[in-house]
Amino acid sequence: RKPTTTTTATTAPPKVPNRHGSKGAPDHQADVSGGGRREALSEAKPGETVLTEQGVQGHPGIRRRPDNQIVGPDGRTRKVIESERRPNSKYHRDRIAEYESCGIECRTRGPSEWEP
Repeated sequence: RKPTTTTTATTAPPKVPNRHGSKGAPDHQADVSGGGRREALSEAKPGETVLTEQGVQGHPGIRRRPDNQIVGPDGRTRKVIESERRPNSKYHRDRIAEYESCGIECRTRGPSEWEP
């Protein structure tokens, strides 16, 4: 038997799926801490708090960290505000369905709503 040889092309660098990490691209981060947070603060009622990039509160079945969330006086998340580049993707639709199945209202801010 002849030994097999393989040739690998080394011209293209490896593709990195998300070079900005879990927090997202700089424009996404700017909306999370800017417009998305302001929207959450404006919708929060007295006694409610706004959390940014922290785990969902009071719903042990959800292991997500929404961009911004409004937590009621009872310590449970009542509304989530997500800044999403692809609001019609299956991943995002599944995320919304998960929130809504637990009684959490979800609002999506698409790129057209992000501030320049």
